[in-house]
Amino acid sequence: PICIGIDDSQMLRKVQATLFHFFLKADTARSGSVGATASEVEAFVDIVMGKRTLSLEPATLSPADIAVLDEHIDIELNDGTHGVRGSELAWQLRARGFTGVVCILSGSSTEVLADLARLSGVDYVFDKGTNVKSIGQELLAAHERSIRRAQIMSLKGA
Repeated sequence: PICIGIDDSQMLRKVQATLFHFFLKADTARSGSVGATASEVEAFVDIVMGKRTLSLEPATLSPADIAVLDEHIDIELNDGTHGVRGSELAWQLRARGFTGVVCILSGSSTEVLADLARLSGVDYVFDKGTNVKSIGQELLAAHERSIRRAQIMSLKGA
């Protein structure tokens, strides 16, 4: 699968890279994490949708299969505003027609995690302390289910 992540922490972007490479067996040419700069944060939705590459170049690519988002992206944006919520980006992805798996990672309380899990368009919410292998198993299973669903829908449409 093609996996795109976002996190403002360099260490957690490396955790996402490990998740993608070792546990999701992601397409290494297209998969990766952004969030080090305001420009990367602002381009995230376009990257997931295939309109930009990970290096922010304009592109015409297929959308990602899995999006993994930090809930609290603590970075000053180019317009001077500060901070973005992963749940806001998830909403933007769904509004743009993203049909892949959306996962939010957060270090928030159990109550906040439960609230995030109830949001429309969010498929999975995990505490940042959750074992990466467990996250990978859940996301890979969800991705495989979405492929089967798409195959069934295409057969019904044929």
